[in-house]
Amino acid sequence: MPISFALPLDFTLLLDPEIDVLRDATKPGQHGNFQTLANFRHALPGNVTAYVELWGQIDNDPANTTKQASLDLSLSWIAWPDQPSLQFDAGTNIGLTPATPKARVFVGISQRF
Repeated sequence: MPISFALPLDFTLLLDPEIDVLRDATKPGQHGNFQTLANFRHALPGNVTAYVELWGQIDNDPANTTKQASLDLSLSWIAWPDQPSLQFDAGTNIGLTPATPKARVFVGISQRF
């Protein structure tokens, strides 16, 4: 259930907790998977938005409980003002725990319909 807050100086804070029930990996049964993130967003000049996010997950699988966390940095922008539904994204996810990949880089394109 995400919730968003408007903060001073045109910052936005998004909190997004999540609880999942997943199948156990090695035997019949189910277990809890808990995720949450805190995302700070701020608009920059030139149709660019910057994001800083902390993400965490605990997967309580009885065969192998894992704890992951990352610091995620990204930018999104509208390259052409006459096409505001087309967005470009780039960023990196930096792992903060041994179970999380050390770093991932991503780029993307989104089209709103």
